[in-house]
Amino acid sequence: MHKPDWLEAALSAPIDAGFFATAEGGVDAAILADPQGYLESLRQQEGDFIPAPEGVLGGKPVPFLQSPVPGRPTFVATGYETLKSVLVDDRHFLQDYEFSLAPIMGETLISGLNPPVHAKYRALVSKAFGAKSISALTDESLEPLVTALLERIAAQGGGELVADLACRIPVVILGQLIGLPPTGYDRFAELAARIMAFAYHWDDAMAAAAELRELVLGLIEARRADPQGDLLSHLLAAEIDGERLSDEDVVTFARALIPAGIETTTRGMGTVFAALLSQPGLYQRLLADASLVPVAVEEILRWNGPAQMIPKKTSIDVEIAGRVVPANASIWCALGHANRDPQFWDRPTEIALDRPRGRSLTFSNGAHTCIGNVLARKELEGTVQLALRILPKLRLDPQAQAPQIQGVLFRSPDRCAVLV
Repeated sequence: MHKPDWLEAALSAPIDAGFFATAEGGVDAAILADPQGYLESLRQQEGDFIPAPEGVLGGKPVPFLQSPVPGRPTFVATGYETLKSVLVDDRHFLQDYEFSLAPIMGETLISGLNPPVHAKYRALVSKAFGAKSISALTDESLEPLVTALLERIAAQGGGELVADLACRIPVVILGQLIGLPPTGYDRFAELAARIMAFAYHWDDAMAAAAELRELVLGLIEARRADPQGDLLSHLLAAEIDGERLSDEDVVTFARALIPAGIETTTRGMGTVFAALLSQPGLYQRLLADASLVPVAVEEILRWNGPAQMIPKKTSIDVEIAGRVVPANASIWCALGHANRDPQFWDRPTEIALDRPRGRSLTFSNGAHTCIGNVLARKELEGTVQLALRILPKLRLDPQAQAPQIQGVLFRSPDRCAVLV
C-alpha cells in the first residue's frame, strides 16, 4: 500500500537526534544527574527561595541562571506550595523572557506577556488551537505515523527510541498542523533545536529564529491565498471582539510553538519510554491494563519533566516563604523540584501509579499553563498505546548503555536503545 508523501518523508528525513542532546556546558555533573536532590539540599539551608548570585547556585556555577543585567538579584524558587503560589500570582510575579525568548520569538510571545495584554492574545490563539479540525488533523496523522515508525523498529529487531521515534513524531505532527511541505522536516527539526539552545548559543538561536520567521511568513502568504484546515489558517481567521492577529503575531506564536512543542515532546517521550522500560514490571503492567497509560505518562512527567525551570521576575518587593524578595529580581521557578517536593509528595522519587492525578506542575499552572499541553499529552499517550500493541516485547538492549536522564533546564535521555 502506497504511503502518502508526508509519511514517506517522515520515515526518510535525516533528522539528527543529536539536535536534542542535553548539552548544558559548565554545569557540575552531579547537578545534571540530580538537580532536584541538589536543590532540596540547598533548600534545607536557604528556604524555598535559594539565592543564585551571578549564576552561582550553592557555590557551583549554573551558567543559564546568570542575568545579563549585572548585579540583578537572582533566586531559584522551590517547594510545591510556594511555586504554585508564584505561578498563579500575575500581579507580583511577572513573566520574564525579556532577555531570552522574547527577542528570539517576537514581542507578542504569549508566554512572555503579562496582564492585561496576555488574556487577549491567549484567547485568540486558544480559539484557533482548540478548533475541532486541529484535533482531527492530529488524530489523522498520529496513528499512521507512529505505527509506521514502530513497525520499522520491529522489522529491524530493535532500535534507538530517541532517534527512531521521539525526535520524529513532534516534528512531523507540528509540520502537519502548520502545513509544512514534507521535504522540510529535517530543516524544521534543526531550526527548532537551535532556537531552544538559546541559553548557550545565543547568536545561533537568533539566526535560526530569523530563518524560521521567513519559512512561516511564506506559509502564511500561501494560507491567505488558499485557506486550509490547518493551524495557520485558523490563526489567521481567529477573531474576538473584532480583533485579529497580525501576520507578525502569527509568526511569533508559530515560532514559539514549533521549537517548544518539538523540544519538550521529544524530551518527554524519551523520558517516558526510558522510565517504562527501566522500572521493573512497569511496561508489563500497562500491557495488562492499557487504561493506565494516561496515569503512567502523567506520573513519569511529574517524576522527570522535560522543562525543569521557567523564568519570572518580581514587580515589587515581595515577602514570601519567609524571605523578602526585592523588586525586579530574577526568579527561576523550579518545576522539577516542586514535582518532587518531599514536603508535598509521598515517595517523591518513585514512579507510583496510585497517586491522585492533576496536581503536578509539569506544564506550569495558572494563566500561563502550557497552551500545547493537550497536544503533548495526546502524542505521548497515543505513542505508548500503539507501542503496547505493536511491540509487546519491547525492552532495553542489555548490550547498550542504559538511558541516562539528565539536565537542569531541560531534562531527558540522549539515547534509549531497545530490542523487540
